[in-house]
Amino acid sequence: MNRPPRLVRTLAALMLAPPLMAQTAPDAPVDPVRAAFDRADTDHDGRLSRAEAAKLPTVGPKFEQYDENRDGYLSFEEYRTGFPVAPAGTTAGA
Repeated sequence: MNRPPRLVRTLAALMLAPPLMAQTAPDAPVDPVRAAFDRADTDHDGRLSRAEAAKLPTVGPKFEQYDENRDGYLSFEEYRTGFPVAPAGTTAGA
């Protein structure tokens, strides 16, 4: 006679789990510059090699310009210099 109550409890837990998980997972804003960097970083070492950067038409030709420390890689900070972002609440060029 324990089967129906256990089954009911299991079903209730399964039905409530997704909404509870959704409430605890905040939606973080997506940084499009970071997302592009992460996609280009195919070996996931946290930096872009010359070959990885060459696949990005807006970055490849300017690799030497962005590689400020001349180590042959672009860190995210160096990569971001090519994509200036206006502070929140302002317009670009203001």
